[in-house]
Amino acid sequence: MTGKLVWALLASLFATIMSLSISCSAFVAPLLEHCGGVSTGSIHDIPTTSLEKQQELALVVIVDPTRERILLRLPNDFGWRCHFGCLLPAKDDGIEESLWSQAKVRCSRVNKIGTMLFSFRGDKTEPMRVTVFQAWANQHSKQGNGGQWIDWKDCPYNEMWQDDIIWLPEIIKPMSDSQREMLCFEGHFVFDENGPGPDAMLLMHNCQFLESL
Repeated sequence: MTGKLVWALLASLFATIMSLSISCSAFVAPLLEHCGGVSTGSIHDIPTTSLEKQQELALVVIVDPTRERILLRLPNDFGWRCHFGCLLPAKDDGIEESLWSQAKVRCSRVNKIGTMLFSFRGDKTEPMRVTVFQAWANQHSKQGNGGQWIDWKDCPYNEMWQDDIIWLPEIIKPMSDSQREMLCFEGHFVFDENGPGPDAMLLMHNCQFLESL
């Protein structure tokens, strides 16, 4: 067996091993190396004490599937420009309560659809773990307290964090109610040292939609 053939076989074997390794873990170590010194390979294993302000956050995507629109620019405690954000509630109905108390929005149902981890190059900002919820607006919901209904096709991605254009289009598109209820994704997004914020540059990510949480 020639040397070239041996090296070719070794390269093929290495590629196969790497492929299997990545498929077995959606959150691989290279994407976590800038995660505040946390060495775990899973979003869910990172302790709250390692997160920014030692808090877990929630992001709510408010949709009106009948009219194919999304409610953005809602007032919230974090001052987020487009999405509604709040602290991750300890109880199941906490999201509805936050939506009503801060934005005066009523929703017919709310379901969890994903988990995201945000980490930033440098030592200025600790990682942020964000649970994503989908809220189905009541058909007779008004615009809310300062919010704005926007057609899905006109979603202002240029005003949002750079991760939004990766995962949000999979949420705001036509689908059956049963498909919408099954939505589920996870992802780690690594930004430069200018984050968090819409001006931060997204350096890498491993976002993927899954069959179930």
